[in-house]
Amino acid sequence: MKEKNRYIVILAGGKGERLWPLSTEKTPKQVLPFLNNMSLLQATIQRVSSMVPKEKIWIITSKKQKNLITEHVNGTVGTILAEPAARNTAAAILYTCLHIQKQDPNAVIAFLPADHHIQENDLFIENLTQALTWADLHRTIVLLGIKPTFPATGYGYIEYEAISHLQSPFHRVLKFHEKPSPEIASEYYAQSNMLWNAGIFCARTDTFINEFAYHTPDLYSQVTQSLEDPTLYKDIEKISVDHAIMEKSKKINVLPTSFTWSDVGNLNIFLSLLGKEQEKQPQTVAYKASNSLIYIKKQHVALIGVSNLCIVETDDALLIADRQQVEEVKKVLNKIKC
Repeated sequence: MKEKNRYIVILAGGKGERLWPLSTEKTPKQVLPFLNNMSLLQATIQRVSSMVPKEKIWIITSKKQKNLITEHVNGTVGTILAEPAARNTAAAILYTCLHIQKQDPNAVIAFLPADHHIQENDLFIENLTQALTWADLHRTIVLLGIKPTFPATGYGYIEYEAISHLQSPFHRVLKFHEKPSPEIASEYYAQSNMLWNAGIFCARTDTFINEFAYHTPDLYSQVTQSLEDPTLYKDIEKISVDHAIMEKSKKINVLPTSFTWSDVGNLNIFLSLLGKEQEKQPQTVAYKASNSLIYIKKQHVALIGVSNLCIVETDDALLIADRQQVEEVKKVLNKIKC
Protein backbone atom coordinates (compact mmCIF):
# COMPACT_ATOMS: atom_id res chain seq x y z
CA MET A 1 0.00 0.00 0.00
CA LYS A 2 1.32 3.41 -0.94
CA GLU A 3 0.96 6.00 1.79
CA LYS A 4 -0.54 8.43 -0.71
CA ASN A 5 -3.58 6.12 -0.94
CA ARG A 6 -4.13 6.04 2.82
CA TYR A 7 -7.05 8.01 4.28
CA ILE A 8 -8.38 8.53 7.80
CA VAL A 9 -12.10 9.29 8.15
CA ILE A 10 -13.47 10.43 11.50
CA LEU A 11 -17.14 9.78 12.20
CA ALA A 12 -18.36 12.93 13.95
CA GLY A 13 -22.06 13.29 13.32
CA GLY A 14 -23.51 12.02 16.60
CA LYS A 15 -25.60 14.07 19.00
CA GLY A 16 -24.02 12.58 22.12
CA GLU A 17 -27.38 12.27 23.87
CA ARG A 18 -25.99 9.93 26.53
CA LEU A 19 -23.76 12.78 27.74
CA TRP A 20 -26.65 15.20 28.31
CA PRO A 21 -26.75 17.81 29.78
CA LEU A 22 -23.08 18.45 28.95
CA SER A 23 -23.67 17.38 25.36
CA THR A 24 -26.47 19.17 23.50
CA GLU A 25 -27.42 19.78 19.89
CA LYS A 26 -25.52 23.08 19.99
CA THR A 27 -22.44 21.58 21.65
CA PRO A 28 -22.31 17.82 20.90
CA LYS A 29 -19.91 15.63 22.83
CA GLN A 30 -17.20 15.53 20.16
CA VAL A 31 -16.50 19.26 20.70
CA LEU A 32 -16.76 19.35 24.50
CA PRO A 33 -13.55 20.29 26.31
CA PHE A 34 -11.99 17.10 27.62
CA LEU A 35 -8.49 16.27 28.86
CA ASN A 36 -5.93 19.09 28.57
CA ASN A 37 -8.85 21.29 27.44
CA MET A 38 -8.79 19.46 24.11
CA SER A 39 -12.00 17.97 22.71
CA LEU A 40 -12.35 14.31 21.82
CA LEU A 41 -12.46 15.27 18.13
CA GLN A 42 -9.33 17.39 18.37
CA ALA A 43 -7.56 14.55 20.19
CA THR A 44 -8.58 12.09 17.47
CA ILE A 45 -7.19 14.38 14.75
CA GLN A 46 -3.96 14.86 16.65
CA ARG A 47 -3.69 11.10 17.21
CA VAL A 48 -3.60 10.31 13.47
CA SER A 49 -1.78 13.41 12.23
CA SER A 50 1.54 11.53 12.10
CA MET A 51 0.10 8.86 9.81
CA VAL A 52 -1.15 10.95 6.92
CA PRO A 53 -1.00 14.59 5.76
CA LYS A 54 -3.97 16.68 6.82
CA GLU A 55 -5.36 16.53 3.24
CA LYS A 56 -5.98 12.80 3.78
CA ILE A 57 -7.88 13.31 7.04
CA TRP A 58 -11.61 13.60 6.45
CA ILE A 59 -14.52 14.17 8.80
CA ILE A 60 -18.04 12.94 8.02
CA THR A 61 -20.68 14.81 9.98
CA SER A 62 -24.25 15.99 9.67
CA LYS A 63 -25.43 18.97 7.67
CA LYS A 64 -26.56 20.63 10.91
CA GLN A 65 -23.15 20.26 12.52
CA LYS A 66 -20.89 21.09 9.57
CA ASN A 67 -20.38 24.76 10.42
CA LEU A 68 -19.73 23.97 14.08
CA ILE A 69 -17.23 21.22 13.21
CA THR A 70 -15.52 23.38 10.59
CA GLU A 71 -14.96 26.17 13.08
CA HIS A 72 -13.91 23.77 15.82
CA VAL A 73 -11.18 21.91 13.88
CA ASN A 74 -9.84 25.16 12.42
CA GLY A 75 -8.24 23.85 9.25
CA THR A 76 -6.53 20.78 10.77
CA VAL A 77 -8.22 18.37 8.34
CA GLY A 78 -8.48 18.27 4.56
CA THR A 79 -12.21 17.67 4.02
CA ILE A 80 -15.36 17.98 6.09
CA LEU A 81 -18.11 16.05 4.35
CA ALA A 82 -21.71 16.60 5.42
CA GLU A 83 -24.49 14.06 4.96
CA PRO A 84 -27.68 15.61 3.55
CA ALA A 85 -29.49 13.98 6.51
CA ALA A 86 -28.47 11.83 9.48
CA ARG A 87 -29.09 8.17 8.54
CA ASN A 88 -26.76 6.24 10.88
CA THR A 89 -23.31 4.82 10.17
CA ALA A 90 -24.01 2.51 7.20
CA ALA A 91 -25.15 5.33 4.92
CA ALA A 92 -22.48 7.69 6.25
CA ILE A 93 -19.66 5.25 5.53
CA LEU A 94 -20.87 4.32 2.05
CA TYR A 95 -21.48 8.00 1.21
CA THR A 96 -17.90 8.80 2.25
CA CYS A 97 -16.41 5.86 0.32
CA LEU A 98 -18.14 6.93 -2.88
CA HIS A 99 -16.79 10.47 -2.53
CA ILE A 100 -13.23 9.34 -1.82
CA GLN A 101 -13.27 6.76 -4.61
CA LYS A 102 -14.01 9.51 -7.13
CA GLN A 103 -10.70 11.20 -6.38
CA ASP A 104 -8.66 8.08 -5.53
CA PRO A 105 -9.84 4.67 -6.84
CA ASN A 106 -7.06 2.93 -4.89
CA ALA A 107 -7.84 4.54 -1.54
CA VAL A 108 -7.61 2.53 1.66
CA ILE A 109 -9.61 4.03 4.53
CA ALA A 110 -9.56 3.73 8.30
CA PHE A 111 -12.86 4.80 9.87
CA LEU A 112 -12.56 6.05 13.46
CA PRO A 113 -15.25 7.30 15.85
CA ALA A 114 -14.64 10.80 17.18
CA ASP A 115 -15.41 9.92 20.81
CA HIS A 116 -12.63 7.52 21.83
CA HIS A 117 -9.96 8.04 24.47
CA ILE A 118 -6.80 6.10 23.63
CA GLN A 119 -3.52 5.88 25.48
CA GLU A 120 -0.27 4.40 24.09
CA ASN A 121 -0.62 6.38 20.89
CA ASP A 122 2.45 4.82 19.26
CA LEU A 123 0.96 1.34 19.68
CA PHE A 124 -2.36 2.53 18.27
CA ILE A 125 -0.64 3.97 15.18
CA GLU A 126 1.35 0.76 14.72
CA ASN A 127 -1.80 -1.38 14.93
CA LEU A 128 -3.80 0.88 12.62
CA THR A 129 -1.00 0.87 10.05
CA GLN A 130 -0.88 -2.94 10.19
CA ALA A 131 -4.65 -3.09 9.67
CA LEU A 132 -4.58 -0.75 6.68
CA THR A 133 -1.78 -2.74 5.04
CA TRP A 134 -3.53 -6.07 5.60
CA ALA A 135 -6.85 -4.72 4.33
CA ASP A 136 -5.19 -3.50 1.15
CA LEU A 137 -3.24 -6.69 0.44
CA HIS A 138 -6.01 -9.17 1.23
CA ARG A 139 -9.09 -7.19 0.12
CA THR A 140 -10.77 -7.64 3.50
CA ILE A 141 -12.37 -5.41 6.11
CA VAL A 142 -10.11 -5.30 9.17
CA LEU A 143 -11.32 -4.35 12.64
CA LEU A 144 -9.25 -3.40 15.66
CA GLY A 145 -10.50 -5.44 18.62
CA ILE A 146 -9.52 -4.53 22.18
CA LYS A 147 -8.44 -7.23 24.60
CA PRO A 148 -10.91 -6.89 27.51
CA THR A 149 -9.53 -5.79 30.87
CA PHE A 150 -12.80 -6.33 32.76
CA PRO A 151 -16.25 -7.85 32.01
CA ALA A 152 -17.76 -4.75 30.39
CA THR A 153 -21.49 -4.57 29.76
CA GLY A 154 -21.37 -1.32 27.79
CA TYR A 155 -19.40 -2.64 24.81
CA GLY A 156 -20.19 -5.07 22.02
CA TYR A 157 -17.88 -8.06 21.60
CA ILE A 158 -16.11 -9.75 18.69
CA GLU A 159 -15.66 -13.51 18.76
CA TYR A 160 -12.78 -14.62 16.57
CA GLU A 161 -11.16 -17.83 15.36
CA ALA A 162 -8.30 -18.41 17.77
CA ILE A 163 -5.97 -19.94 15.18
CA SER A 164 -4.60 -17.80 12.38
CA HIS A 165 -4.07 -20.07 9.40
CA LEU A 166 -1.77 -17.54 7.73
CA GLN A 167 0.58 -17.32 10.72
CA SER A 168 -0.24 -13.68 11.24
CA PRO A 169 -1.75 -11.62 14.07
CA PHE A 170 -4.99 -11.29 12.06
CA HIS A 171 -7.92 -13.62 12.73
CA ARG A 172 -11.20 -14.48 11.06
CA VAL A 173 -14.23 -13.03 12.81
CA LEU A 174 -16.73 -15.71 13.83
CA LYS A 175 -19.51 -13.62 15.35
CA PHE A 176 -20.48 -10.23 16.71
CA HIS A 177 -22.19 -10.03 20.10
CA GLU A 178 -24.39 -7.21 21.38
CA LYS A 179 -23.78 -5.50 24.72
CA PRO A 180 -24.18 -8.32 27.27
CA SER A 181 -25.74 -8.72 30.69
CA PRO A 182 -23.30 -8.80 33.64
CA GLU A 183 -23.45 -12.60 33.75
CA ILE A 184 -22.75 -13.02 30.05
CA ALA A 185 -20.05 -10.35 30.16
CA SER A 186 -18.23 -12.43 32.77
CA GLU A 187 -18.43 -15.43 30.44
CA TYR A 188 -17.05 -13.39 27.54
CA TYR A 189 -14.24 -12.06 29.71
CA ALA A 190 -13.19 -15.61 30.60
CA GLN A 191 -12.91 -16.59 26.92
CA SER A 192 -9.54 -16.03 25.26
CA ASN A 193 -11.03 -15.34 21.82
CA MET A 194 -13.34 -12.44 22.72
CA LEU A 195 -12.55 -8.78 22.12
CA TRP A 196 -14.29 -5.49 22.69
CA ASN A 197 -15.63 -4.04 19.45
CA ALA A 198 -14.06 -0.59 19.17
CA GLY A 199 -15.88 0.35 15.96
CA ILE A 200 -12.54 0.97 14.21
CA PHE A 201 -12.25 -0.66 10.81
CA CYS A 202 -10.18 -0.44 7.65
CA ALA A 203 -10.65 -1.45 4.01
CA ARG A 204 -10.13 -0.40 0.45
CA THR A 205 -12.94 1.76 -0.88
CA ASP A 206 -13.82 -0.87 -3.48
CA THR A 207 -14.02 -3.54 -0.76
CA PHE A 208 -16.41 -1.43 1.29
CA ILE A 209 -18.52 -0.49 -1.73
CA ASN A 210 -18.73 -4.07 -3.06
CA GLU A 211 -19.82 -5.39 0.34
CA PHE A 212 -22.55 -2.76 0.57
CA ALA A 213 -23.73 -3.53 -2.97
CA TYR A 214 -23.88 -7.26 -2.20
CA HIS A 215 -25.40 -7.25 1.30
CA THR A 216 -27.55 -4.10 1.18
CA PRO A 217 -28.45 -3.48 -2.48
CA ASP A 218 -31.33 -1.12 -1.65
CA LEU A 219 -29.19 1.07 0.58
CA TYR A 220 -26.39 1.00 -1.99
CA SER A 221 -28.78 2.10 -4.71
CA GLN A 222 -30.27 4.89 -2.61
CA VAL A 223 -26.91 6.32 -1.51
CA THR A 224 -25.57 6.15 -5.06
CA GLN A 225 -28.63 7.94 -6.45
CA SER A 226 -28.41 10.58 -3.75
CA LEU A 227 -25.08 11.74 -5.14
CA GLU A 228 -27.06 13.13 -8.07
CA ASP A 229 -30.17 14.06 -6.08
CA PRO A 230 -29.41 14.83 -2.39
CA THR A 231 -33.15 15.10 -1.58
CA LEU A 232 -33.33 11.30 -1.79
CA TYR A 233 -30.92 10.86 1.11
CA LYS A 234 -33.52 11.49 3.79
CA ASP A 235 -35.39 8.34 2.71
CA ILE A 236 -32.43 6.00 3.20
CA GLU A 237 -32.87 3.35 5.87
CA LYS A 238 -31.36 4.19 9.25
CA ILE A 239 -29.08 1.24 9.98
CA SER A 240 -25.66 0.82 11.54
CA VAL A 241 -22.72 -0.48 9.55
CA ASP A 242 -22.53 -3.42 11.95
CA HIS A 243 -26.02 -4.62 11.05
CA ALA A 244 -25.73 -3.65 7.39
CA ILE A 245 -22.53 -5.47 6.44
CA MET A 246 -20.24 -6.41 9.34
CA GLU A 247 -22.51 -9.15 10.68
CA LYS A 248 -23.11 -10.53 7.18
CA SER A 249 -19.78 -10.29 5.38
CA LYS A 250 -17.40 -13.23 5.03
CA LYS A 251 -14.49 -10.85 4.49
CA ILE A 252 -13.98 -9.65 8.05
CA ASN A 253 -10.70 -10.00 9.96
CA VAL A 254 -9.76 -8.65 13.36
CA LEU A 255 -6.46 -7.61 14.87
CA PRO A 256 -6.38 -8.08 18.67
CA THR A 257 -4.87 -5.00 20.29
CA SER A 258 -3.87 -4.06 23.82
CA PHE A 259 -3.63 -0.26 23.94
CA THR A 260 -5.69 1.36 26.69
CA TRP A 261 -9.03 2.36 25.20
CA SER A 262 -12.33 3.84 26.31
CA ASP A 263 -15.46 4.60 24.34
CA VAL A 264 -16.48 7.85 25.98
CA GLY A 265 -20.14 7.07 25.48
CA ASN A 266 -21.76 8.05 28.76
CA LEU A 267 -21.35 10.40 31.71
CA ASN A 268 -19.93 7.73 33.99
CA ILE A 269 -16.97 7.21 31.65
CA PHE A 270 -16.61 10.87 30.68
CA LEU A 271 -16.56 12.18 34.26
CA SER A 272 -14.36 9.32 35.51
CA LEU A 273 -11.71 10.10 32.91
CA LEU A 274 -11.93 13.79 33.82
CA GLY A 275 -11.27 12.90 37.47
CA LYS A 276 -14.57 14.23 38.81
CA GLU A 277 -14.75 11.95 41.88
CA GLN A 278 -16.52 13.63 44.79
CA GLU A 279 -13.49 13.69 47.07
CA LYS A 280 -11.56 15.75 44.51
CA GLN A 281 -14.20 18.47 44.17
CA PRO A 282 -13.58 21.50 46.43
CA GLN A 283 -17.24 22.55 46.27
CA THR A 284 -18.50 19.18 47.56
CA VAL A 285 -19.14 18.18 51.18
CA ALA A 286 -19.99 14.54 51.85
CA TYR A 287 -21.35 12.79 54.94
CA LYS A 288 -21.86 9.04 54.82
CA ALA A 289 -21.68 9.35 51.04
CA SER A 290 -19.29 7.78 48.57
CA ASN A 291 -18.36 6.91 45.00
CA SER A 292 -20.15 9.75 43.21
CA LEU A 293 -19.10 11.89 40.25
CA ILE A 294 -19.69 15.64 40.41
CA TYR A 295 -19.60 18.24 37.62
CA ILE A 296 -20.69 21.52 39.14
CA LYS A 297 -19.42 24.95 38.06
CA LYS A 298 -21.02 27.37 40.52
CA GLN A 299 -22.98 25.75 43.35
CA HIS A 300 -21.81 23.94 46.43
CA VAL A 301 -23.01 20.35 46.78
CA ALA A 302 -23.76 18.47 50.00
CA LEU A 303 -24.11 14.69 49.78
CA ILE A 304 -25.68 12.89 52.72
CA GLY A 305 -26.24 9.15 52.83
CA VAL A 306 -26.06 8.60 49.08
CA SER A 307 -23.66 6.73 46.82
CA ASN A 308 -22.90 5.98 43.19
CA LEU A 309 -24.42 9.12 41.67
CA CYS A 310 -23.61 11.28 38.66
CA ILE A 311 -24.49 14.91 39.38
CA VAL A 312 -24.12 17.36 36.52
CA GLU A 313 -25.08 21.02 36.47
CA THR A 314 -25.08 23.29 33.43
CA ASP A 315 -26.52 26.78 32.92
CA ASP A 316 -29.96 25.40 32.11
CA ALA A 317 -30.16 21.86 33.45
CA LEU A 318 -29.43 19.60 36.42
CA LEU A 319 -29.01 15.84 36.13
CA ILE A 320 -28.90 13.44 39.07
CA ALA A 321 -28.54 9.79 38.06
CA ASP A 322 -27.32 6.46 39.32
CA ARG A 323 -23.84 5.86 37.84
CA GLN A 324 -24.89 2.45 36.56
CA GLN A 325 -27.99 3.84 34.83
CA VAL A 326 -26.65 6.94 33.08
CA GLU A 327 -27.21 5.21 29.71
CA GLU A 328 -30.95 5.70 30.33
CA VAL A 329 -30.71 9.50 30.00
CA LYS A 330 -31.81 9.26 26.34
CA LYS A 331 -35.20 7.99 27.54
CA VAL A 332 -36.05 11.24 29.30
CA LEU A 333 -34.69 13.74 26.78
CA ASN A 334 -37.87 13.84 24.72
CA LYS A 335 -39.68 15.12 27.82
CA ILE A 336 -37.17 17.88 28.49
CA LYS A 337 -37.27 21.08 26.45
CA CYS A 338 -33.62 21.97 26.74
